[in-house]
Amino acid sequence: MKKQISAIIILSILFIYSVFYLPQGLVRDFLIIVIPVVLSFLGYTIRDFFQELNEKRAAKKIQNQVINNLTRFFPKYLPNSLKLKNLDNEVDEIKLLTQILRDNFTQNDDQFITGCILCYYCKKWNDNKNSDDFYKIKQYADLLGVKNFQITDGLNTFLELYYFVIKPDGINEINNDLLLKHFIEHYYKELYLFEIAKEISQTKNLHDTLKQLITEGKFSTYGITRESLKKIQKDVKYRLSSERMFIVLHDGVNDEVKNYLRSLPGLSGCNPSARNIDINAKYGMFIVKPPKINSSPEFVEIIKSLCDKNSEIIVRIIPIDFSKDEVFTVPANRSFTSEKMLNCYNAIEWFKTGYESEDALIWNEIAKSSVTLNELASIIPFNIFCPGLFESERMFLITHYDTIKEKLNVTTLNEWKNINPLLLATHLMSKGMPDYNQEEMSVLKIRSESEKEDRVTERFLELANQIVDGAKKVDEAINK
Repeated sequence: MKKQISAIIILSILFIYSVFYLPQGLVRDFLIIVIPVVLSFLGYTIRDFFQELNEKRAAKKIQNQVINNLTRFFPKYLPNSLKLKNLDNEVDEIKLLTQILRDNFTQNDDQFITGCILCYYCKKWNDNKNSDDFYKIKQYADLLGVKNFQITDGLNTFLELYYFVIKPDGINEINNDLLLKHFIEHYYKELYLFEIAKEISQTKNLHDTLKQLITEGKFSTYGITRESLKKIQKDVKYRLSSERMFIVLHDGVNDEVKNYLRSLPGLSGCNPSARNIDINAKYGMFIVKPPKINSSPEFVEIIKSLCDKNSEIIVRIIPIDFSKDEVFTVPANRSFTSEKMLNCYNAIEWFKTGYESEDALIWNEIAKSSVTLNELASIIPFNIFCPGLFESERMFLITHYDTIKEKLNVTTLNEWKNINPLLLATHLMSKGMPDYNQEEMSVLKIRSESEKEDRVTERFLELANQIVDGAKKVDEAINK
């Protein structure tokens, strides 16, 4: 590179000399024509070089951050001088972590590496309370089977690491039950409620309920306020503006391109055919959301680098905007009784970066707060046990939850298992009726005011049974 820069300086001087000092003639004309061409070529090469240099610097910065974090988080485990092999321009934090850990730990089986990465993100989240790190904690905890509440070999390895790396207060020996409880209390508070979502597919209901409780100030004592929601909405808006979804239509691409597209979050497996036009054609198609890509030209450059240039190929990348979509569902509040329907809805919502990301951001705020698991279980109302709940019913149950809870002397969610459903339904009826709209009344088959009370009484008994059954399932799950 130094030689190229020297060549540019020499040629520039020669060009100036040719213009001002050489006499008219073929030599002067030749130099005036050729030197700019050569300079242009060298200039392009240098620009290319500096771009590559900037990429290397950016990659090096990220790599240094990961190495510094590892050195701080695992001082007793890592050698004084880390071996760094074949990092090149790698900027993916997970890949960097995995490679460095494998290169520097004698024990490097998959479960051990996963436990190390989970500890890494716990320590990192302690530093900055970043929602992306919090999401990684949840992701790797799930990989180790924390949701199952069973101490597997992988979870046992993690908890041993957790004891030495996190150094939890008040735990002076390796005790898996205490360590797991500490981990859940500090890094995975939503796990207490996971069984609810898993058993009755009410993640959307839970999500909307948490937002409403924060708006009403129910969590303000613990540091979660309306300002927290504003911050979450601002973060979601930023993600919507900085991340893009794309439809990729292709034909003739090699396996490397297909494997890359399959590795991205999205929808695949569809092979659309042209119809209603006088052309027969069939394509491969993906809908994907590549990380840190927000324009078609950026995405195309990645595809180009993977394509086989010696064969005929077609790739067309079409940006799509899920933030301006319209949705039609029955029921309108998306509280589906079918788990399959709910999963389909949530998978499509994921593309907006508004549902799953916002969900993770809300839990990040809860994890940062001082609220304990018991307090969380005492604040969240029992409507989250009810699949197929209408919006008017959800609002009704949340509004009257504290009063009914006090009357029936219930403290936490799982204690509803001890309540007689008929007694609970009677207390619900004493509070009046939800403000059903015409669509909801039609679904409930309420055709006149005269039959409304009887039908609502039946409906409240149905909801009360769902609440008691849901509480029993959760109680069994958290105490098994």
